[in-house]
Amino acid sequence: MGAWLIAGLFVLGAGCGATLRLMVFVGVLVGAAAVAAIAVGMAQGAGPAALAALIAVITLQVGYAAGFVVRAAIRSARDRAESKAKRAGRSPGPLGERRP
Repeated sequence: MGAWLIAGLFVLGAGCGATLRLMVFVGVLVGAAAVAAIAVGMAQGAGPAALAALIAVITLQVGYAAGFVVRAAIRSARDRAESKAKRAGRSPGPLGERRP
């Protein structure tokens, strides 16, 4: 498998990790493994086809994990900003002002 194909599978996995749930991603994994196995199997035989499918699945899984980490980091940063804004709203008001 070429480096560009592996990079593309990694990006696809990262996109899935950032946007999709695990069960949908399992379908993507099965589909990618089947496509890789069929494409290589027709040209080179069963051994290289299994290796290509394995490489495709591993690359997608690593990409999925990377996307999942990015999604968690973005969510954490957003939650921190929201909690900081809530805390800022609870600060004491100026003297003489009534708070509800």
